[in-house]
Amino acid sequence: MSVVRRRRRNAGGGTNAWTFSEQLDNAAWTLITADSAYTIDAVAAPDGTISAEKVRATTVTNTNHGFSRAMPAGVTANVKQTVSFYVKPAEKNWCWVRMTAKDATVRTGWFNAATGANGTVNASLTFRSSFVGNGWYRLSITTDPLAGAGAGLVEIGFCDVDNARAYASVIGDGMYFWGLQFELNTLFPGAYVKTTNNPI
Repeated sequence: MSVVRRRRRNAGGGTNAWTFSEQLDNAAWTLITADSAYTIDAVAAPDGTISAEKVRATTVTNTNHGFSRAMPAGVTANVKQTVSFYVKPAEKNWCWVRMTAKDATVRTGWFNAATGANGTVNASLTFRSSFVGNGWYRLSITTDPLAGAGAGLVEIGFCDVDNARAYASVIGDGMYFWGLQFELNTLFPGAYVKTTNNPI
């Protein structure tokens, strides 16, 4: 039987191995293509501060729009990991999450941030969502990173419809994101934990 190992949790019950959880413009995060950009501090976040970012299309190219980050160094092979973030529709309602495991296995799922309904989700991903008010959902994704030589990668973006990441975009179209969190070796998301230059 596998054992889920837990990092030290903060007083609110969560951990976050990703730094700069509210600063997508930091170099820790990478835009997937040059056809996207961030609008920084675009709208009120779930905590009421004007700190949520908009990820938006900058061209009309038929491509993927979003951002990515490697899984943290502390990921344990073959033990469940949980990613979570807050998402709100802007011009687009559909959000997708693409997880590349350490052995390069790719798994993708879609979520409708207007209705709160899951779309197509790979059987190896567990999507959970909760509405937190003012149009925002907190979405969590739990998966096994498997074993392999790679670091593992998480990609998050927006699109037109379920089960299709790329689309012919309109300049300025996008979605709002905030509060990115990676909880090592856990089956469920804990409380959101803000980070800057240090994990918690």
